[in-house]
Amino acid sequence: MYEAIFASSLLTFVSYFLRFVSQLEVIAPFIQLACLIITIAVVFRFHFYYSTVMSITGYVGYGVLQMLYLILGNWIFSTDVATHDVLKFFLQGTSVVTIFLIGWIIDRKDVGFDYVIYGKSVTIRFSKTKLYLIGAISSFLALFGFVYLLVSGLVSDNGLMLLFLVAVQIFMLYKFFKKTGE
Repeated sequence: MYEAIFASSLLTFVSYFLRFVSQLEVIAPFIQLACLIITIAVVFRFHFYYSTVMSITGYVGYGVLQMLYLILGNWIFSTDVATHDVLKFFLQGTSVVTIFLIGWIIDRKDVGFDYVIYGKSVTIRFSKTKLYLIGAISSFLALFGFVYLLVSGLVSDNGLMLLFLVAVQIFMLYKFFKKTGE
């Protein structure tokens, strides 16, 4: 519990510093993801491979949810939610509550990263499945980065890109779980 509070506080400070002090808002999500991976590996003592898998899956899933809420909010309120102060905080709160409920359901159903081995002295043997997962996550991260850069100003209509991103994530997760037999 104390580790989670420390990690959350540290990552919140990094987020604030990158966005408001350093004015690095465009690349902040990528730096934050790297910090999240390192924090999970160091503070929670997961192997770097597993911390990368968990971090990218959660980070990108949260990003997809926020994009979905952003598109939905823009459609419902007929305004740019990202630039409206009150609606922006409503978007953040709704995203957090949704993720909390998803996490609670995953915990109750006892599913998730059951295959993750905990401890500092874990040795990873790279099988075809693990290499496939690395390739899937790497390509998904590249796709997410591409979509993020498009959404941050280069393209005004991102609904089709979001749909494509969600379809790719579902396909990759299906192929992974089919391959691992889960």
